[in-house]
Amino acid sequence: MANLWFRMMSRRSRRATWTIVGLGLCAMYLTGTISLVGGLHQTTAGIADNFQQGPVIAFEGDNFLGSRIGVDNAEGVSCALVSLAEVRIAAVGQTVSVTTYAANVEDPEGIMKMPAANLTRGSALIGSSLASRFSDLGVELYAGTLLWLTGPDGPVQVGVQAIYPSSVLVPSDWIIVSARDLAVADARTDGNFSFAVLAEGDEAGETILESRGIHSQNSMAVINFFERGIYQIEGALWGLIAITSIIVGLLVYSTLSIEVGVRKEDIRLLKKMGAMPVRVAALFTGRGAYLALLGAAVGIAAGYLAANLLISAASVRGLSTLIVPKADLFSLAVPFAIVLAAGLVGALIPAARAARESMGGAAE
Repeated sequence: MANLWFRMMSRRSRRATWTIVGLGLCAMYLTGTISLVGGLHQTTAGIADNFQQGPVIAFEGDNFLGSRIGVDNAEGVSCALVSLAEVRIAAVGQTVSVTTYAANVEDPEGIMKMPAANLTRGSALIGSSLASRFSDLGVELYAGTLLWLTGPDGPVQVGVQAIYPSSVLVPSDWIIVSARDLAVADARTDGNFSFAVLAEGDEAGETILESRGIHSQNSMAVINFFERGIYQIEGALWGLIAITSIIVGLLVYSTLSIEVGVRKEDIRLLKKMGAMPVRVAALFTGRGAYLALLGAAVGIAAGYLAANLLISAASVRGLSTLIVPKADLFSLAVPFAIVLAAGLVGALIPAARAARESMGGAAE
């Protein structure tokens, strides 16, 4: 009886192999989706932590990148001036690159907690998250590392002076450079700033800037708007996750239903040898769990790998990669639990059918 039990448990078929592939694809989708959602939350949380004091941001137009304001407009206002440009960064002698934002920060009052950001030409500060992104691509950045910054108007070479932490008010995935170097990469920043940062409660400064046509907004309002967009995306993704769970259950159900049909003789023989219906049901429930576990293991590994490959490919193509998949216990355990639970639910009906199979051949 033990040999028969082992034979039924270990028998593999082409149908089971394709089921594992299908379950793996579902698990891969779940893992990639949850990892990317985690990355979105991580990015937003990082920005929110940086702006937790609620400073006021003043700029022109619809976004920071397109805002260009003459520095004379900030005269008489106590604020930090930030010039911003999108650039592609690559270490000298390396082929991998990352697209992010280069900024020049003039902050004599220390509003952004970065008074050392007034850099000389040829030097740069890089954020800790930007350094981590390069590390993930196999390039370690240290003090003294030479970098090429390529903007819309040309390349410029800078050397890493230091890595700044996430505790400052500048996002930790930016690079801070001198005004001269930034102007080489993007000539539109020469003599202009993208946005001004005022201390919380500086209503007089806000009034002056508003009178000069520069509208202001509390930084937390910008972050909250971004968060609402993330929650809307997340809601749609969780809806797709529910559909994926149903697909997992149907795959296991279909596979086991066919196996119950083709293994009727083995089931009858087990019962003639004394196997109780509960044990027969447990056999097929275990089979469903086995398929789900194997598919989940393959899919989770492939899902996180695929998400990171997309980020790496975006970096190579020069696309912005500020959202990085977040692989933690939650993003790995949730897809595993979903696939296993859906697989077990899908196995219940075939297992019950096998348990009702009589030794004589007719269902009781």
